[in-house]
Amino acid sequence: MVNRIILIGNGFDLAHGIPTSYWDFMDNYWKNSFTEFYSKNDNLFKNEEFETTQHISKSTFKNHKEFLKHVVTYTSLIKKVNEFFFKLSIHLDKWDWVDVETAYYDELLFSKPPIRTRQQDIVKLNKDFEKVKDLLEKYLTKVVDETIINRQIITAVKSIIREDLFLNDLSENGLSQITDEIYGRIKPFIGPEPDKNIDPDFLTRFEREILKDHINFEFDKNYLFKYLRNKSITNDLNISLNFLTFNYTDIEDYYLKEENDDSVIHIHGQLNSENNPIIFGYGDELDDSYKEIEKLNNNHYLDNVKSINYANTNNYKRLLELVNSGLFQVYVLGHSCGNSDRTLLNTIFEHDNCVSIKPFFYQETEVNDDYLKIYKNISRNFNDKAKLRDRVVNKQFCRPMIPLDIQKAVKAAR
Repeated sequence: MVNRIILIGNGFDLAHGIPTSYWDFMDNYWKNSFTEFYSKNDNLFKNEEFETTQHISKSTFKNHKEFLKHVVTYTSLIKKVNEFFFKLSIHLDKWDWVDVETAYYDELLFSKPPIRTRQQDIVKLNKDFEKVKDLLEKYLTKVVDETIINRQIITAVKSIIREDLFLNDLSENGLSQITDEIYGRIKPFIGPEPDKNIDPDFLTRFEREILKDHINFEFDKNYLFKYLRNKSITNDLNISLNFLTFNYTDIEDYYLKEENDDSVIHIHGQLNSENNPIIFGYGDELDDSYKEIEKLNNNHYLDNVKSINYANTNNYKRLLELVNSGLFQVYVLGHSCGNSDRTLLNTIFEHDNCVSIKPFFYQETEVNDDYLKIYKNISRNFNDKAKLRDRVVNKQFCRPMIPLDIQKAVKAAR
């Protein structure tokens, strides 16, 4: 009746205790660089991202943060091998991954002729960006192997993804379609004189409960629509789970059930996979400047556009088959729904079969959460704002992905 798409972003991994944030990645890099610098016999430093051009006294720095501050402050003493990575380091405390992808896109725009006319500028940018991807893949592989996931987290998330289908979560059009479907199936059995020539065994448990509540009572579709609004349907309707993950990790494996025919689409690839390499770049074809980039007739500008790289696998095709197969609801777990994925998210959110978008937010404190931040980001993925307001579940019917008490308990257990 309704498919459920579990849309997973970086916050999903973070909620499971895996240090996958932009800050985690960069902080780890500079810790390792600082350690490597101190292990050398001389006071010069060189790696694939940068090198010092003058001797630096090791006694100058107490920790890696002071080392980073020196490197980004005294740029005249530094040779930037990877200029893009160097720019990212300046924003270590402020950015998320979506900001990194946006920064790459901004560099593309800055590289357009006639501001810069040399072909090697964009080639160098892409080379630098590719190195960032390599560093990220190695880092994620390491931290995933090292992290032990708390069972309380798994229990909390499982209660979300396998919860009942709450009909008040659905859009008006979605509920209307479900009403039509149910009414068509139970109509022969409504009223004091049900059709005895039809076997009622084909009805679902939920449909039989409706009839049980209305013995000898005639009702039409309008009545049924109002009746269903505050009901929930258990999984006897065979609600299939479809994990659409934007992460490179396999944390969703904790929640799969083979007997339920659950499916997983790693739309942005997987760690260390030749058949499904990671996709890291920009994905907003709706941006006004994107058309200008296409008109440049230079394929290097398209090297890291996500929708271009979707052609390397059948992941996008599988997603289209899923959303075209029937009604679906979207559960947002740990995805910011930012502009860097706007092309894909627009395809999902504005699809005629989408009947609900339910954000499960991050609860920072008793009074602070990021529900409205997610809602605002989701709104940018809609051209039709009427659909936005009808499909996105309001906060009253949403809940945190990980309740605050469980967050505190897990933190205390570490």
